[in-house]
Amino acid sequence: MVRDRKSDGPGDRVVYQVEESLSGKTYEAYCPELILLGFGDTPEEAKEALQREVSSYLEDCDRLGILEDVLIEAGFYDDGDRWVSDAVIPAREPKIVMLDSESGLLEGLEGLMPGSPPDPLL
Repeated sequence: MVRDRKSDGPGDRVVYQVEESLSGKTYEAYCPELILLGFGDTPEEAKEALQREVSSYLEDCDRLGILEDVLIEAGFYDDGDRWVSDAVIPAREPKIVMLDSESGLLEGLEGLMPGSPPDPLL
């Protein structure tokens, strides 16, 4: 299951995995990216508890100024509107195109900048 909420808090702009299980008579909802758990008497209660845990954790990270670092470290990427777990929707490979002012596309990576020789120490 995937949680995707869009609202006001930092936890509302995050798409993450939810793994559900039953442990004895208690339902568990687990977010493996953030290593957070929610518990309840029903699967819905467990998911709601997890949602509260994720929101609270991400609000604390935001207050401390470490939200972006925490999400990147946990395998999330910013798609422009929200943070998405790479496990939910894998990030696309970036397209890198090298241009120069004379011929347009460069054939290869001869140097770091157009017209500069490669560094022999690299």
